[in-house]
Amino acid sequence: MYSTSSIFRMLFTDDKPSFSDILKRLHKSGNKVSGKLMSFVFRQQKGMVIIMKLFDLHCDTAFELEDRNITLSDETLDINDRMISDFDTFFAVSAICADEHDTDETAYERFFKIKDNFKSECCSRGYLVCKNISDIKACREHNTPGFITAVEDARILAGKSERIQILFESGVRIITPMWGGESCIGGSHESERGLTNFGKEAAREFARLGIITDISHASERSAYELTDIALSYGMPVIASHSCAFALNPHSRNIRDRQIEAVKASGGIIGVNTYPIHLTGTEHAEIGDVTEHIAHITDAVGAESIALGCDFDGMGACHTSGLEKISCIGALYDALIRRGFSSEMCDRIFFENAYNFMSAHIAD
Repeated sequence: MYSTSSIFRMLFTDDKPSFSDILKRLHKSGNKVSGKLMSFVFRQQKGMVIIMKLFDLHCDTAFELEDRNITLSDETLDINDRMISDFDTFFAVSAICADEHDTDETAYERFFKIKDNFKSECCSRGYLVCKNISDIKACREHNTPGFITAVEDARILAGKSERIQILFESGVRIITPMWGGESCIGGSHESERGLTNFGKEAAREFARLGIITDISHASERSAYELTDIALSYGMPVIASHSCAFALNPHSRNIRDRQIEAVKASGGIIGVNTYPIHLTGTEHAEIGDVTEHIAHITDAVGAESIALGCDFDGMGACHTSGLEKISCIGALYDALIRRGFSSEMCDRIFFENAYNFMSAHIAD
């Protein structure tokens, strides 16, 4: 096992190796290294940070800030400003979910309160809420943390299609049409129902405006209908935070044929870290995440997969060893041990999502 001091000696070499280069050297030498150690070792020593890039396709941090009346500095968050500062380059899709206890109208009004509060938090720290490709590229060029705004549960439209344009103008670039049950949009994973007539109209408007449709939470029928509509406008779909049904037949997980349909559309799948979706229980290990990643990679290749961790959206139920985004290096290390190359891991952790958003986010 490499010691903390030996890892640090690598950092002080003239070539300043990246996080992935350090892992590569360690594994090439045949030495074992704790992923959790790699996640924490840098910030446990004064002045050192994790050298790593991450693009997370789904987090619920914005909702948590408003719901609990806290700031991005709060240490109880799964993602906070201290953890974000540990990354070389950091992006996340900030999904604003409609609270299941709110009416459609209340949830719509609350969406803007949550969005504005989160934007204020980001701006005060120099983070950028990205609305277009130029914003995304600027964040990468200047190592500025960036967020993309998403709606999770389009029941907030309440049957009013004009709201889609309003949401788009407010900065929404991704919409997850369903969350649970049935709504004005159609059936979620808890239903066998497909899209309503309004849901089909809304999906066409998403595509017309260039809003990316996320099939996570959709029923199988709704997912195929959403995909067909998006494709008819030349738009891809994504599954931002979904696991493999073949490994855990939970209704929230996506089947292999859906995984293939997302890839065929030009989209990507973000694997989440919620134990119930990984194993069907409230307990999961990092190895369970790697197996879902491996299954989807085997199905569609490493170019169509990313991470959609679902941080700040899982309550107290986390995969063991992935309780915070600061632990994410442990997953990188586990994938290396599973046989993934560092190049494949870099694609999964960052490049695939970055390339996708750089090509498809609407101006």
